[in-house]
Amino acid sequence: EPLEEIWRSARWNMQPAVRRALVFNPYLNPEVAVKIVPLMAAPDLKELSTDRNVHLSVRELAGRLSASARRR
Repeated sequence: EPLEEIWRSARWNMQPAVRRALVFNPYLNPEVAVKIVPLMAAPDLKELSTDRNVHLSVRELAGRLSASARRR
């Protein structure tokens, strides 16, 4: 899977814009996406939690992390 190869590449996965593009991509395997979600910025988590194009498990994790970030 090309998207997973991008994620595995140290050259690309360290770049926030690339991580964002990957996690918002509906074709990324949800098992990979949930590994990226904790690395996302708070505004991205909020947006991701309501994006109906991504897998439910990704949205739910983003919502939990976003709510947790707001409580701090």
